[in-house]
Amino acid sequence: TSYGEWIRTDAQIPLAEYDKLLTQFNPTKFDAEKIVLAAKNAGMKYITITTKHHDGFALFDSKVSDFDVMNTPFKRDIMKEMADACHKHGVKICWYYSIMDWHHPDYTPRRDWEKDRPTEGADYERYLAYMKAQLKELLTNYGEIGLLWFDGQWEGTWNDERGRDLEAYVRSLQPSIIINSRVGRGGGAYGLAGGRLGD
Repeated sequence: TSYGEWIRTDAQIPLAEYDKLLTQFNPTKFDAEKIVLAAKNAGMKYITITTKHHDGFALFDSKVSDFDVMNTPFKRDIMKEMADACHKHGVKICWYYSIMDWHHPDYTPRRDWEKDRPTEGADYERYLAYMKAQLKELLTNYGEIGLLWFDGQWEGTWNDERGRDLEAYVRSLQPSIIINSRVGRGGGAYGLAGGRLGD
């Protein structure tokens, strides 16, 4: 009960075991309207919500992945419901998206304890194309997005060159969006030190 979003790596759960959780994900009491109205009534002007964390699971209808909410018993696009409710009530919807991905076969590096996921054949460029495809979905299917909060940029496969490219790509889809400093490699683990990209 003390674990959160890092449970797969902290508890060293093999991918085949973790994937079984898809059949259990069914948040039947989820109500975007109630969440957004509670936030608005509390004075909030925006909501930043996780679209995909480090485990690679997409809480939206991703056409480029089967590891998403549409392949659970819930079968509803949570991000669409949140975006629609936010647009309806005048609250900015903002996305969190992890660059790191513990599920995609082309993402490297692997965790030290992962013996069931060889890196042979992994192609990071192919992963980058996948990530851009997911970001295109998030930035073209849900109306105006106020902010894109990247995370997981501290591993050695990421660098500022890739960050600059990703920043330009995101702005080509939503020119007025705010992008946090973790889009680049600089800024340290939390993206707060000098040499940052983004806003």
